[in-house]
Amino acid sequence: MRVACDRVIEDLEYNCANLISAQSHMIDIRSVPLKMRSQANSGVESFQKRTWTANSLFQSRMIDYMLISLLLTFHLITTHLWLSCNTQQIAWDQIRHFFNAVEAFQIVNTGLNPWSLVTFSEYYPPFFYLVTIPFISLGPSLQSATMVNILFLGIILFCTYGIARHLFTNRGAALLAVFLVGMYPGIFTIARVYMLDLALTAMVALSTYLILKTNLFSSTRFSLLLGIALGFGMLTKWTFPLFLFIPTVYSLAISDLRSKKTLRNLLLISFACGTICLPWYLTHLGDVKAAFAFAGSATTEVRGDVPPSAVKGLSYLVLLINSQIFIVFFAIFLLGLALLLSLGRRTKLLLLLAYAFPYVVLSIPSNIDLRFTLPLLPFVAVISSVILRNLSTKKSKALILIPLILFSFLQFSIVSYEVPELWSSGPTVDTLIGQIRLLPPGLTSTGRPVNQDWRIPEILNIVYVNSRYDDGFRRTEVNLDVLVDHAYFDATLFKYYSYVMKLPIRILGIGAAWNPENAVKELIYQADYVVTKSPANASTEGLQKNMNILFASFKGVQDQFQPISRIELPDDSLASIYKRTHYFDDSFSIFERELETSTHLNDPQMSEKVLEVVMDKFLPRCNECQDKPRLPTFFF
Repeated sequence: MRVACDRVIEDLEYNCANLISAQSHMIDIRSVPLKMRSQANSGVESFQKRTWTANSLFQSRMIDYMLISLLLTFHLITTHLWLSCNTQQIAWDQIRHFFNAVEAFQIVNTGLNPWSLVTFSEYYPPFFYLVTIPFISLGPSLQSATMVNILFLGIILFCTYGIARHLFTNRGAALLAVFLVGMYPGIFTIARVYMLDLALTAMVALSTYLILKTNLFSSTRFSLLLGIALGFGMLTKWTFPLFLFIPTVYSLAISDLRSKKTLRNLLLISFACGTICLPWYLTHLGDVKAAFAFAGSATTEVRGDVPPSAVKGLSYLVLLINSQIFIVFFAIFLLGLALLLSLGRRTKLLLLLAYAFPYVVLSIPSNIDLRFTLPLLPFVAVISSVILRNLSTKKSKALILIPLILFSFLQFSIVSYEVPELWSSGPTVDTLIGQIRLLPPGLTSTGRPVNQDWRIPEILNIVYVNSRYDDGFRRTEVNLDVLVDHAYFDATLFKYYSYVMKLPIRILGIGAAWNPENAVKELIYQADYVVTKSPANASTEGLQKNMNILFASFKGVQDQFQPISRIELPDDSLASIYKRTHYFDDSFSIFERELETSTHLNDPQMSEKVLEVVMDKFLPRCNECQDKPRLPTFFF
C-alpha cells in the first residue's frame, strides 16, 4: 500500500514540473502582430480543409468499394445458383482446362517436384490452373472449379473503377463503368464457364490500371507490382501482350526515358515479369508456335463460332452487338465514343488506340470467336461511362441511371433464365454489317441452365458392368471410344464423368473431330467399347466431314463389335453402345490387306494410310455417314 502511494506522489510531482515548464514558455497572443496571427489562422484553416478533403475522399472511396463489393456479391450468389441449377456440363475446351487444373492439384497434393508446376501445362500457360487449385480442393468438380471466375471478376470490377477514376477523376463515371462491365452479358456469362478468357480479361485490366498508377514509370512500388502483374498475365494466355501493347507503348512514349529513376523502374518491371513467365515460355516455345499457327490456319468453316459479317473485318463488331453487350449497351458505347472526342488528347488517344489495335489484329485471322475480344470490354465500359461525366445535375443523372439500372437487371434475367420467355429470341434486322439482334437471346437456345439428362453416367455404368469380367477375368481398365462431337455428349464429357465417378475407364476419341487420322487409329487398334450417336450430327460442317470419316471407319470394323445397349437422348437421337467381341482375326485383317503393311503401330505413315483406306473403301459405302451438321445449342 505504501509503495502505491509513493508512486502516486511521484506522478503528481512530475506533472506539476511539466506544467510549470510549459507556463514559462507560453507567449502572450496580444504581443504577436496582427498579420502573423492572420497567417497562422489561415494556415490552420488550410490544414483543416486538407484534412477534411482527405477524409471525405477516403470515405467516398470506401463507399465506392462497398458498392463494387455489393455488385460482386450479387454475381457470386447468382453464379453459384446458376451453376447449381445447370446439371449438364458443356463439352470441349472447358473440360480440357479442368483436367489441366486437376493435374496441377495432384502435383501440389502429392508433393511432387515443384518444377512440375511449370512444365505440366503444354498448350496453355499454367497460371489459371494454379489459381484454381484451392477451389478444386473443395471438391473435384467443374462447379467448384468454375467459381474461381468470381475472383477474376472482382479484379475486373475494381480495376475498371481504378482506370476510369484515374482518367476522368469523376466518381460517378467510375461507378458507372464498373456497373456496365459487370452487367455486360459477355462478362457474366463467361463467368459460368471454366475458360481462360475471364482471367485474361482480369489480368489485362489489372495491368492497365497499374500502368496508369506508375505515373509514367516514376513510382517504384507500382512498377514492381506492374512487373508481377505482367508476368502472371503472360502465364494466363499468350495473347496477353496484344492487349497491353498500346497502353505500354503510349506510356513509354510520353515518359521521361532520360531519367535514371524511370530507367531503373523499367528494368525492375522487365526483371519481375521475366522471372515469372520466362521459365514456362523457354520450355514451351514449340507449343506457343503451334498455337499461333493453328490460330492463323483455322477457318470459320471448321470452327463455326460465328457467321461471317457482311463486311470483312467487322465480325467482332457484330459479336459485340449481338453477344457481348447487346444493342442498348452498344448505343451507350457509341454515345460515349462521341463524347470522348471532346476530352483531352492523351485520354482520348489512349482509350481509342487501346480498343482499336487489338480489334484490328484479331480481325486478320479467319479464326473468329467472341471470347477472343472479351479483354476489350473494360475499355468499352470506360468509354461508355463518359456520358455521366458530362452531366452536371442530379436530375439529369437520375434520368439516365434509373432506367439503365432497371434495364440491366431485366437483361440479366433474360440472358440467364429467359425471363420473360417471349423475349428469348427477339426480332432481328439486316444491316450493312450483318444481322443485328434487337433483343438479347438466352445463354443457350433455351436461355435457362441446362437440366437435361444426357445419360452419360448411365452409359459409363453399363460399360463398367460389362467390362468387369471380360473373357472370364477381371479387367483393370478398358478403353471406351466415343465417336460423337456434341456440346453435351462427346469424349471430353465422358472423360469428366469417368473421373468424377472414379471408374477404370480410359476414354478415347478426344479431339477426334479435329484429328480424324489418330482417332481412326485408336478405333481400330485400341477400342474395347464404342459409343455412337444417330444421327451423328457434329457442330459444324467441317467437323461433320471428319466425324463421317470416323463413323465410316467404325462401319468397316463393326463386325468385330456387338451392340449391348441403346439409349434415347434428350434431342431424340439414339446412343448405341458396342462391345468388341474379338481382336485381330481374319475378318479384321481387311485393314492389313488394304494397307499392305505388317507394322501398323510402328509405321510413321500408318495414320495417313488408314485414312486413305477409309476414304476410298468405306466412306462411299456408308449410308449413315451423310448426316448434315446441326448448329450447336452452345452459346460460346
